[in-house]
Amino acid sequence: MTIPERMRERIELLQDKPCWHALFVGLGGRSFSLELGARVRRTARVPRVKNEDFAWHHGEVTLLVWCAWQLFDANGSLLASDAAPENAARRLAALAGDRVSSASCEGPPWHLTLTFTSGARLLILGDEQHAEMDRSWELWTGREALFAGPADRWLLHSE
Repeated sequence: MTIPERMRERIELLQDKPCWHALFVGLGGRSFSLELGARVRRTARVPRVKNEDFAWHHGEVTLLVWCAWQLFDANGSLLASDAAPENAARRLAALAGDRVSSASCEGPPWHLTLTFTSGARLLILGDEQHAEMDRSWELWTGREALFAGPADRWLLHSE
């Protein structure tokens, strides 16, 4: 199926963005966020956050993932969302300092692929959702959010 134009435009915003923060949340064993692009100052500090940069800033683009994913390093070594939390947190954190060289989406379901300049590749499998969420992944750009999945569902939301 062809990706809807409005969805494709938002996904293209990921290209050439540096990743400066990765946070493994671990809800359901698989949730995480990536902060990408320019740092945008928050109006207030996020409490109980150890990383001061993240406590005071969010990314120009924020990717929130609630579904299954796979992370391949430059050598093709696989880490999946069902890995031990400490391994997942460490490998995802290694994306900080890397840059997205390409971003693409296939579907439905909305599988998102990010390739990084280091050769790492992140595949987000949008065919399921977290038990507490009604979507597979989210892409926030300022006051606008793209909610994707599960299955063929997607929504572009503006605050």
